[in-house]
Amino acid sequence: MEKRGSLDFIELNYRPHLIITSHADQSHWNLFKNTGPGDPDNNFQQYLKPYWYRKSGRGSINFMKRTFRTSLTNATCPVAELPSFISIFPKLRSNICFGRLLNKSRNI
Repeated sequence: MEKRGSLDFIELNYRPHLIITSHADQSHWNLFKNTGPGDPDNNFQQYLKPYWYRKSGRGSINFMKRTFRTSLTNATCPVAELPSFISIFPKLRSNICFGRLLNKSRNI
């Protein structure tokens, strides 16, 4: 890590995957619902099979078979409910240098 001005920067020696699937603005806020260890409604918990997240007995929730764990209550929304990222940058398709656009399991 190195310092530039008052900010810390991390130098990467590889190109990590960046996956941008959708976007949301204030017109989509109503789609987001609380999820968290103390949330009584269990919003979107059964959206995917197996469950998108499960509450643990230790005051946290585990998303996607323990891929991600949090103890915070946060507003969340399944990505499939949001508009595609490409819809705000339609010319992006022809300007990607190191990547590709995918539609489900096939290139588009």
